[in-house]
Amino acid sequence: MKQFYLAILLCLHMGLAAQNTLFFETFEGVATLANLNTADLGGSTTGGNNFWVINDVYQGGSGTLTCLGFPFSFTVPNNPNQPSGIFQEGGNYMHILAQAAQDNGIGNANYLPADGVCTFAESNFAEMSDDVNTQQMQNVSLSFWWMCGGSTTSFGELYVSTDGGNSWQQVNTPSFANQTTWTQSSFTDPTWANQSQLRFGFRFVNNLSTTGMDPGFAIDDILITAEPAVSLTLDSLSQTQLCASEDSFEVFYSTTGLFDTPNHFVVELSDSTGDFTQSMPLDSVNATSAQPLNVHLPSGLASGGAYQVRIRATHPALISDSSVALGLTPPNLAQALTADPASICEGDSTTIMAGSFQGNLQWQTSVDSVNFTDVAGFAGHPLNWQPDSNGFVRLIASGGVCPADTSNTVMVSIESVTAGFTLQLLGGLEVACFEQSPGAATWQWSFGDGDSATGPNPIHEYPADGTYEICQVAISKIGCRDTICQSVTLERTGIGSAPAFESRVYPNPTQDILHVEWSGTSAVLTIFDLNGKVVQQTAADSVPYTLDLGTLPPGNYWLQIQDDNRSARHIVQRK
Repeated sequence: MKQFYLAILLCLHMGLAAQNTLFFETFEGVATLANLNTADLGGSTTGGNNFWVINDVYQGGSGTLTCLGFPFSFTVPNNPNQPSGIFQEGGNYMHILAQAAQDNGIGNANYLPADGVCTFAESNFAEMSDDVNTQQMQNVSLSFWWMCGGSTTSFGELYVSTDGGNSWQQVNTPSFANQTTWTQSSFTDPTWANQSQLRFGFRFVNNLSTTGMDPGFAIDDILITAEPAVSLTLDSLSQTQLCASEDSFEVFYSTTGLFDTPNHFVVELSDSTGDFTQSMPLDSVNATSAQPLNVHLPSGLASGGAYQVRIRATHPALISDSSVALGLTPPNLAQALTADPASICEGDSTTIMAGSFQGNLQWQTSVDSVNFTDVAGFAGHPLNWQPDSNGFVRLIASGGVCPADTSNTVMVSIESVTAGFTLQLLGGLEVACFEQSPGAATWQWSFGDGDSATGPNPIHEYPADGTYEICQVAISKIGCRDTICQSVTLERTGIGSAPAFESRVYPNPTQDILHVEWSGTSAVLTIFDLNGKVVQQTAADSVPYTLDLGTLPPGNYWLQIQDDNRSARHIVQRK
């Protein structure tokens, strides 16, 4: 069976020796490329004493041969084992087998000499069934494994045909005999080149003799190789150190002779160990002679390693006898930049990190995301940054043969808060506080008497006359803090000295409608501005009572709920 084991053949016959394998018959499998027992050169086809067979029998045995009516016993020795150099050691092979041996159940390589009484001189011919085309080839070589005991009159011969087996010429070699173990022989002849119908045949000659030695003529692993008459040489690369991320380079190569049409010159890349068994085609050109080849590296290649580049032709199949080392430099990376946190308090710092980075790092900052300046004196990772105002940061990775990579831009905002409030004396010992603290989201109040409160506009009633310090802590959404304090002196005078009672107002703040509830049946509802001026007053006779503030300007007001001897006050905000 003709075998094409590509990885093996490329290594053995196309790498160092620039050889092409044209034919390789191992006699394994169902179909073989061999015609057995043909009539060429007077060969016996049927009914002879010996004949060609293909099998995997190596064991001999004993039998009986009848000649002139008398039985003669004989013994056939075992054939020697095949060496490890044969493709399928101990497998099928082509060999001569004596009819008498087969009749006695013996199937290994043996023959029956022609003694002129019981057996007569004859020859047996076997040939390749397919021609080999060696046009545009040179240094055609034939090799095969063989053994043959034989004698001076019983031996094997090698023949060649250049017309498809119509005529045969003996190859000028010593006869194949006196070799009882497997050996390999190789032959070459300049006339075998540039032939369109080259084939070989094997002939076993069994002339008259009274002596002979087994084994019979046996053949295995017929191999025909040749070198293309054209040549292909990889000269150099425009660059031998490239960026691993889709870089490109030019391949310089030379040829002699004209390749077939169509033919492609293919640039191939080895794996990272320099092995071409699973080579990667990069780029190709359709040409019969050397043409410029600009090659682009694919993405995803691992950097470093020991990559090799070679060039291959398709018609005829030919690989450059040398390759060139190619170094791949890791790409520069500056990607997925983040700021943690992205919003900071004034005077605080943030950490800027890249999801992936590689190369020489340069940090840059900007106040407008357009004009960037380098961060001097730091090329590490991550960046600890304390901006003076809202700003932007990016990272640039550069160096080596790879292009620079610029990251996304991240913004860092500075959140500020300023504590501030005004006081409104509500009469008696009550004080209303109105926040005026830009940037604040929550508030903490202390009134100097041990009490505290939260919310934007608390009302506090003190237990006794005196001077107190009211402090506000204004807190932003991200926790930035600012504190301010004011002093207030109180005495029991002014609006509303009546005792307080339970009440509530809602919604607060409001656009216009405000609902008022209290623990009573009727009351006077008075709304004051922050200067203490009455801006609305209503006698309410039902609970809850609805006030319409739609006529008031937006702002803060306080509401007093007064019945006969009690009062309550609320800060109300009109949106």
